[in-house]
Amino acid sequence: MNNLYHSSIRCTYGDFYDPYAYVGVMSNRHVVNTNSNERDLIVPALLTIPKGESVSIRLGNSNVGGEAESITFDYVVAADNPILILKYAAVMEEPGHAPSESPHLRIEIINNGGVSIYSQNITPTYAAGFNATGDGIMWKDWTSINKDMSSYVGKLVKVRFTNYDCEQGGHFGYSYIHLKCD
Repeated sequence: MNNLYHSSIRCTYGDFYDPYAYVGVMSNRHVVNTNSNERDLIVPALLTIPKGESVSIRLGNSNVGGEAESITFDYVVAADNPILILKYAAVMEEPGHAPSESPHLRIEIINNGGVSIYSQNITPTYAAGFNATGDGIMWKDWTSINKDMSSYVGKLVKVRFTNYDCEQGGHFGYSYIHLKCD
């Protein structure tokens, strides 16, 4: 997970309308974190790596402009480790737009045929478990999603995280991600 250039990892970047426009690593939008004591610059209460782990990836930054970026992991489901553990944290401005126009993180698991078998959009709201800093910024501490992938043992799936700024271009959002099998 700490080598963004590995053949099983694909990074893309673009804008709100096409986050997959360009393939490649943008050094300020795809960032590997390896210091387990490091804290987020805007929200110091948030560790950049979940407790007990040694690495995470930050997607996005605090720039505005309708940016979007993604990272996709190819993953062959192993019989001895069929539980996929997706962890994420987020720092996003809450602009008061419709959820579809707001900064958000999209998490997807896609089967080998290109069909989404799981997807979730995480937007900055209290109902989604976000905390407020008092200056229009909301943040979500590390959260785990556990997916039983046992029906896909031996098969290739793709795990994709896509991070979006707001559609109107005036508000930022960035996310930290981590995944493992158990």
